[in-house]
Amino acid sequence: MNKEIRKEANIMTNVLNNAENIIDTYEEKKNVISKKPSMLEDILLYVRIKQLTNAKYVKQLTKKYIVKDKTINSGRATIRGTRVTPEDIGRILMHKSDVKVKDILDEYPSLTNEEEVLAGLLYFIDKHISLSQILFNK
Repeated sequence: MNKEIRKEANIMTNVLNNAENIIDTYEEKKNVISKKPSMLEDILLYVRIKQLTNAKYVKQLTKKYIVKDKTINSGRATIRGTRVTPEDIGRILMHKSDVKVKDILDEYPSLTNEEEVLAGLLYFIDKHISLSQILFNK
């Protein structure tokens, strides 16, 4: 069991590092090239985000934590064992700057670990973020 937990922790670390690298690279290029990133950079960011959300471990993570049950929130996707939706997490991150996972865990006490928050965020991104939003909703 401990071996499984360590393996999952290593994979989770890789997913988080990939996400951080994507964001850091985007921010660095945005600051170096100009105040406003080019459309090509926005498209590349979108492609990299979609690649991340389609990774095998991310799919396993969302399958583990995200459920659709007709008896909970009218069948909308929720985080397993809670009534918290991925949209709840996505909304927080879209409207507040410098949000930490701890802040989300404090706001939703029914969430018990960082993996639930990450699964909710990745599900939200996969289902609700489109290329047109990245390109035109700045």
